[in-house]
Amino acid sequence: MSEPTKLLIVRPDALGDMVFTLPLISALKHYFNGVEVWVLASPYTRGILDGHPDVDGVIEDWKNFKRKSPEKSRKDYVAAIKSFKFDAVVLVYMDLFYARVMSDAGIPVRIGDAGRSGFGRYLTRQCGKVNFRDLSKHEVELNMQLVKPWLGGEIPPGKLRVYVTDVARDSVRDTLKERGLKGDNYVVIHPSIGAGNREWYPERYAALNDKLQAELGVQVVLTGGPNEANKTAAISAKCKRRPIDMAGKSSIGELMAILESSKLVIGAQTGPVHLASALGVPVLSVSPTKFIKSFRWGPWKVPHLVLTDTSTCPLFCNTYKTPCSAPFCVDAIGVSAAFDAARKLLELPERCPGVLDKVHWFQKSGVVLLHVQRWHDDAGSQAMHFRRILKSVGVRVLVSSYSASVARDASRHLGTSVFCARPWQFRRWVRFLAVNDVTIWHFIGGPAGRFSGALRQLSALKMYVPPVIVQISGMVADGVGLIKEYLVECQGAR
Repeated sequence: MSEPTKLLIVRPDALGDMVFTLPLISALKHYFNGVEVWVLASPYTRGILDGHPDVDGVIEDWKNFKRKSPEKSRKDYVAAIKSFKFDAVVLVYMDLFYARVMSDAGIPVRIGDAGRSGFGRYLTRQCGKVNFRDLSKHEVELNMQLVKPWLGGEIPPGKLRVYVTDVARDSVRDTLKERGLKGDNYVVIHPSIGAGNREWYPERYAALNDKLQAELGVQVVLTGGPNEANKTAAISAKCKRRPIDMAGKSSIGELMAILESSKLVIGAQTGPVHLASALGVPVLSVSPTKFIKSFRWGPWKVPHLVLTDTSTCPLFCNTYKTPCSAPFCVDAIGVSAAFDAARKLLELPERCPGVLDKVHWFQKSGVVLLHVQRWHDDAGSQAMHFRRILKSVGVRVLVSSYSASVARDASRHLGTSVFCARPWQFRRWVRFLAVNDVTIWHFIGGPAGRFSGALRQLSALKMYVPPVIVQISGMVADGVGLIKEYLVECQGAR
């Protein structure tokens, strides 16, 4: 493989997506000696790229984010890209428009997700197929999978890091002081959300603000974009102790400076909260829905905790396509739980290094369905053991069977209800799997069989990620060990 001298990364969408592309950018910059790395980005995300040591240049996109200048055609876009004379491009953002542009611009090496329908003709042969259903992979790791075949092997992601300017620090310090900040002992609350998530209630953010200020002595800064000032104003209006509202009053660079100096950032798994990860700031992630999972979008290698509980929701969940106003998942996150988690994170040593805690993500978002094929022999003892060790580490565990007699035995010995339906009762199974957001379908006492595989694929019509079918028969000693085995089983699942 000839090494590129000028490489383009295409990522012209949201802030959080760009943040999680930074490790790929840094990895390629250091893998290819002397390569120029350029990024095609939205004007909004440019602020985190300017001044980044691994980014040599930025091209502002004019398709997704319309400029005030006259509309430009695809032909104009091709001519603009061609003028840079790139010899390789990585399409992290997969959209046919950009794939066609890069092909028409004659870039020799074009890397993207070859598994996407209709894209193959615009890409070169050295392409990876990214499995977005692999719950063992975070978004950062999935991005790295794109270039694995091209590079002839796997390379580790670079550091997730953004850089704050002294000008932004000085500006923020003065502004916050003018607005009443005393010292730098403050927590950031970012109440807005990205696509597919749900907002926590303004009154609960307000109650959390009051408890943080009254009981822990920290001030609270609210952040948000210009279009989100009404949300922070609604929170402020319900507060007994006034927070400092900075929504719509800072650039991306100044927002990074606000986050950098904070002790903790609280909010949904969205762009500014991911920026906190890039700045090494602890994160309390408020993530109500079944659709947005920490497995893929969780805080990257910083101390963090995730707040979520979807166990009471009886609905299918695809909030990206179908907005939901049902209260179940949002009601389940209480102020006391949020306060206790925030206090725990604030008690950590300052800038304590974090790890990639996939076990914690599974404990908060994973649901295990133990499917008992028979109860006699050692199958019953295995079911009781697996259920006990999983519940001991906080994992939600359900039980099912295809056989009514086995279901009765299981219910009697386990002391819990057991879902029972024949394997050809497709609608009942799909509803049960999807509504309960089953992550792992663990078969005990016999193989899964063809019907189970068909049911899994059908459930994908109602779930973003269908359950992974596993059969682990050995007696794993503890719940954490079993979770780790499940995560191994998730690798390559489609």
